[in-house]
Amino acid sequence: MRGGYAGAVLVLGIDTAGRNASVALVDGDGIGETRERVGPHSATLLPVTAELLRDHGARPEDLDLIGVSRGPGSYTGLRVGVVSAKTLGWATRTPVVGVPTLEARARLAPGRVPRVLVALHAYKKRMLYQWFTRGRGDVLEPEAVPALVQAAEVPRAGAGEAVVTDAPELLDGIDSWRAEVVVPLGTAAQAVAALALARWRLDARDEACSLTPVYLRPPPVTLKPGGFPHPGAHAHAHAHAHDKGQGQNRT
Repeated sequence: MRGGYAGAVLVLGIDTAGRNASVALVDGDGIGETRERVGPHSATLLPVTAELLRDHGARPEDLDLIGVSRGPGSYTGLRVGVVSAKTLGWATRTPVVGVPTLEARARLAPGRVPRVLVALHAYKKRMLYQWFTRGRGDVLEPEAVPALVQAAEVPRAGAGEAVVTDAPELLDGIDSWRAEVVVPLGTAAQAVAALALARWRLDARDEACSLTPVYLRPPPVTLKPGGFPHPGAHAHAHAHAHDKGQGQNRT
């Protein structure tokens, strides 16, 4: 607790990895409220955050922690969320913890399920999926890195397992799956806050300068016809321009 807020630990969770901006305000026990807004993240995130804080009688400087989903996800959405979290953290001197999007979503599965499949819509008919196994201390551990595939190639979850997805309509025959299906409507940010709090209690911190989003694919402005530019292309161009300028100065 900081400032004049009457609660205990106060955590703000921010999730902009999906279609809508979602924010949550939770206490040290992970209990709180989540709000979601439809529309461009850049136009909805800050107003809904201010509204949520005001309705709970809290101010930005009352926050003890800010958790933000850092991807993988869309370029525009993640950029808005991460930049907003870093700016708010810097302005209020509040620690910021970035958490993997799919790991946070996995926490939305029922606690009794030992294995969880998270499958999120990426773009067009492609999905990003990752398996998690519940291990010691009831912690969900990733089995492998996320995979980006066609929706039809997402593996099925079976009996005794759960699937967390924001696009069940893209998963072939999901109605016949024997797994428990969870569609995270308006709850993503609360999962982000809970995971950030768990990591913060283990002394996890992110420096504002080093916290960067993990994008599904590079920003469009970096793409060139025929593929990606050579890693040294920018440095070479900069050096060439510098040498040219030096040559002009000598004349």
